[in-house]
Amino acid sequence: MARQGGKDRGVTFKEGVWWVRLYVTGHEKWFRCETKSQARVLYGRLKAEQREGKYFPKEKRFPFQVIASNYETAVDATRHGRIGDDRARVKKWIEVFKDQDARTITPEQVERTLFDLKAEQHKPDTIHRYFTVLKAILNRITELKVVRAKICQRVRLPRYDNEIVRYLTDAQEGTLLETLLPKYHGLVVVALNTGLRQGELLRLTWADVDWQTGILSVSRTKGGKSHRVPMNSVVQDLLSQLKLQGQSPTENRLFPFRARAMRRVFERAGKKLVLSHFGFMICGTPLRPAWRCKERMTEPSWHWGDGSPRPC
Repeated sequence: MARQGGKDRGVTFKEGVWWVRLYVTGHEKWFRCETKSQARVLYGRLKAEQREGKYFPKEKRFPFQVIASNYETAVDATRHGRIGDDRARVKKWIEVFKDQDARTITPEQVERTLFDLKAEQHKPDTIHRYFTVLKAILNRITELKVVRAKICQRVRLPRYDNEIVRYLTDAQEGTLLETLLPKYHGLVVVALNTGLRQGELLRLTWADVDWQTGILSVSRTKGGKSHRVPMNSVVQDLLSQLKLQGQSPTENRLFPFRARAMRRVFERAGKKLVLSHFGFMICGTPLRPAWRCKERMTEPSWHWGDGSPRPC
């Protein structure tokens, strides 16, 4: 055995214990022994196995089912029930990969599952959510970050022809108001004239209305930032009527509706209007986009010379 400075190389005495130090694939490994003789014998055997190519350290496995269960437990504890929406998706991936080592998952396996979901008539957003959940599961293990990136970069999501109109025409706006109950008309009119999202409207309070400057202050948006939206004459007249009628709820909100109830209301309205993918938010955009919102434009700049609308 090679000796350096009169000492056995790779054998050391540290804190009352004999240790064998060995480098494996560039990483330092330490093996504890009871005596110096045991350490010298172990060191010699390991070095001989390395020279003969017989020493292969046992690699740590990452069963997908264990990783997915850990992900479900961790997210359930931190997101206050948000994982409840993804339990079925986590279960689906567990059924696909079971105890397979997560490092051996191939893009072809993922693509096959996603195309099976498409064949089952799942919507594009649902399939994309399945894929997002899979990435989150694999990202739970630090050692898998590089592997996860390679898998996800090579996966091709199914393609859909889902191009639809993202705003209502003037005729559809009138039909929508006729379809809805009168108590929802104020909310819809404000949405059409401000371009605000459903959550932003339902969180508005009378303190957010600045009557002097004609401004609505939106304290929390989808992006987490606050912004100010000017009110046109239609919105100001409508809010003035609501104020005089005393329709403000005990919470001091302008519109005392719940988001879940509004979702059902607009789903029923969409069926009556024979519109697919219809809701308060159409494909994630407001009922009327910013370039069609009159309040985003000054009165003189609302139309071009030929009468067509133009953005501010």
